[in-house]
Amino acid sequence: DIGTLVVFTLQVHVDRKSPGHHSNLEVEFDWPKEVTNGKWLLYLTEIQLEGASSTRCTQSEINPLNLLMSHERKSMMRSLKGHQVEDAKKEEEKGKVLPIFNVWGHKNSYQLNCTSGAKCVKLSCPLLDMNNAAFVTVRSRLWNSTMIEDFGDARSIMVQVQATLKLSTKLTTTLKSSPSLIELYIYPDYALQLNSGSHLWIIMMSVLAGVLLLALICLLLWKCGFFKKTSTRELYEAKTQRACMKNRPSDRDKLTQEL
Repeated sequence: DIGTLVVFTLQVHVDRKSPGHHSNLEVEFDWPKEVTNGKWLLYLTEIQLEGASSTRCTQSEINPLNLLMSHERKSMMRSLKGHQVEDAKKEEEKGKVLPIFNVWGHKNSYQLNCTSGAKCVKLSCPLLDMNNAAFVTVRSRLWNSTMIEDFGDARSIMVQVQATLKLSTKLTTTLKSSPSLIELYIYPDYALQLNSGSHLWIIMMSVLAGVLLLALICLLLWKCGFFKKTSTRELYEAKTQRACMKNRPSDRDKLTQEL
């Protein structure tokens, strides 16, 4: 998966009689598609409309990379048989990306919206022939790699989506409601942090254990005098003494000479 599933549901109520054929009611989103450096933030995957005859919103921004979504993968898995299912599951587990953060601590809080920290696109969903209520459900994915690379030191992240209800008529009159702010709060998952950092800790502990072992071996060799250097004077005195002892006459030779 590219990231955690995020679902927004917007409910639109019309208290009076529904706008006639001479007017168009639509919901417009200011959608935080990317962060300022161009990396994905909220990847839009699907928009569903209920209570209106129109079922299509701005199509160019919906799943632009043509990624295979979770429910499509499940349908594909059902079509496979026997060992093919197991092989597909193993491949999926290998490529799975976990939503992790920096294991060294969390310091900063971030707020991402269309005016600060995020690049937004406009999404338009027409609500044609709606009755008293309509529901707009927006499905997206929080892009994991951006969270890891750009917000690894985050204590919390707040992402804002802005929604506006527009009424357009043939008289070139457009009425807009006050924007509604939809806020998404993101917090690090400490359990996943520990799992993600386990390999790093294993490497660090292995290096530390190797250094300590090497220091212990050096200490033992030093205690045994392995690193103690013998001076040239000591070597000369030892050789001279052995030479004198070799040339000195033995006691037997002394008795023979006396006799």
